[in-house]
Amino acid sequence: MAVAIVLSILILIIVGTSVVINYLQNKSIKPQTTSNPGNVVIIDNNPPTTDQKAAGDAQKPNDTVANNELGISITSINTQVNPISIRSVISGATTNNGTCKLILTKGLSVVTKTSDTYALPSTSTCKDFNINKSELSTGTWQVELTVTISGKESVIKDSLTLE
Repeated sequence: MAVAIVLSILILIIVGTSVVINYLQNKSIKPQTTSNPGNVVIIDNNPPTTDQKAAGDAQKPNDTVANNELGISITSINTQVNPISIRSVISGATTNNGTCKLILTKGLSVVTKTSDTYALPSTSTCKDFNINKSELSTGTWQVELTVTISGKESVIKDSLTLE
């Protein structure tokens, strides 16, 4: 019986070893490519060059309009609070140098508000529009938001209802 156990253990070791050897022989090793062999980190503590300053300035969120297009969305219109809040997001631009014009109309009544844009990491927004409820009467108002950035202008329309 002891011989059978020893023999079984030897068979398991031989089979296990052959499986490992077979795996290692068939394993495909892909060459590692890198533009920085050895992953060496180079730190330049010298003052930036003119080209480096220009490249850094190009990355700053000032007057950047992607593909000459502005995508505007009104993300919320909250009529449950006073003042009424209207929020927006502008995709395709990161800038503090744009203008936003909000026009609310109901019949012959018109309320106009303006604000600047505010740059976020990958988009912009119109600085908050807050409209006092006393400026609006009850009913449905048409909402028109116009955003102008770097000579590009986009308009979006929506509505709000006051009870």
